[in-house]
Amino acid sequence: MENPTKWKTLVPTAAVIVSLILFVFSYSRLQFTATWSSDELSAGAEPAIGSIDLGHGPVVHHPDQESNGFSVRLHSEERIHREPRTEALELNITKGLERPDGVLKQVCLVNRGRGPTIELRSGDELRVTVRNQLAGREGVSIHWHGLKIANQMDGVVGLTQSNLLPGHAHTSVLSIPNEQAGTFRWHSPDPASEADRYGVEDEQVLMVGDWYHQGAAEVLESYEDWKEFKIEPAPDSLLVNGVGLFACTKAMQSRPLDCKESVLPHLTLAGRTRLRIINTGSLTGFSVSTTGYLMTLIQVDGGNSVDPVSSENIGTLYPGERVDLILERRESEVYESAWITIALDRENMQFPNLALTDRQQFPISPDLDHKRRGARQVNTRNLKAPEVSWIDLAAVNGSSNLTGGLDTTADQTVLLYSTIEYLTEDEYRPKGFINHTSWNPSSHSSAPLLSLERKDWPQDAEQVVVRTH
Repeated sequence: MENPTKWKTLVPTAAVIVSLILFVFSYSRLQFTATWSSDELSAGAEPAIGSIDLGHGPVVHHPDQESNGFSVRLHSEERIHREPRTEALELNITKGLERPDGVLKQVCLVNRGRGPTIELRSGDELRVTVRNQLAGREGVSIHWHGLKIANQMDGVVGLTQSNLLPGHAHTSVLSIPNEQAGTFRWHSPDPASEADRYGVEDEQVLMVGDWYHQGAAEVLESYEDWKEFKIEPAPDSLLVNGVGLFACTKAMQSRPLDCKESVLPHLTLAGRTRLRIINTGSLTGFSVSTTGYLMTLIQVDGGNSVDPVSSENIGTLYPGERVDLILERRESEVYESAWITIALDRENMQFPNLALTDRQQFPISPDLDHKRRGARQVNTRNLKAPEVSWIDLAAVNGSSNLTGGLDTTADQTVLLYSTIEYLTEDEYRPKGFINHTSWNPSSHSSAPLLSLERKDWPQDAEQVVVRTH
């Protein structure tokens, strides 16, 4: 006869194990009851704003980042009335130890900092010299996200350019089209009339992205490990213009960190502000909410106008996407203080990271120097924008003032189907496929065809190695 005591022990133990497994795999899908309207994070006393030496990278014209906050101010007044011209810039790539959110990590540095904010106008030419000053054999490249430039000038390794190896330099000449203006990664061209059109007193850029305390190679290795169940690692923190706030007490013993508590950074606004927000992360989208300020959406993804709509909440902005907003102070101030809240979206975080604070809040402070100088005279007319409780970026409408309209007929229809597969022949490592085909560089040359003269192209018929499944 079986021992009944044995079963009394095994059954509860099995139940606990099953419950833990279910919790781990369902955590990221839990629907929390808190809503934007009932969220009390924005209430409370004015926070104490200390000072923190953040430093900054060199810029084309001016230092653009404050020493006690993450505000990055733009200078459109210097571009809107001048003629197009040529600007020159050097980007020196190195590595160093930094504490963006209080955790010590080796990071890539551009000009010994987080890199310059580049401001141009339509029609400008930018001559950029990139110097790889890294050690070893680590290559670099620069991609100009969203700009309509010559393929040879865009650093997509394996497609348009080769890796720039240590000790080498490369100069790209970027001609900004007369018809293109907006917010882009790496830089933000600006139309000559935008500041006057929207009646803003200030322009700033907000680069927000998820952040990992491990190196990129370690994160990728974890993702490729079949024991991780094909789940991309969740980030550890978030950064706003290269600055973050990580709670050192949340660090896990299994992954010790060199962590120092940092001061809560803040955003400084000088009145009615055009805020250009960019998702610079690698995995997660995020939403933005404000207290004491109203946001009006005017453009998305580099100069694409939309029907203006206003709200205190907007999302979800995914990696690589950009939005342009007009921020203005609420006339009826319900709260004593003003805040901006960044909330990372849990959609792609299938496995929980208990060290992550996925919703972070930063105070908005007025620009006292701006008030002492006196605000410049601008057209402060309000945009005709309906106010809603939530701006869903997946459902915004493009502006109806297109010139010439769009042709509804086409000479050819092209279908692109992209997916990630986990195959036994690749030891279940994730591999990307376009139309069921995976492309690898040719073994005859490490350089992409676009970087070679026609006479230097490989002479055999097979330029690339193709594998179809």
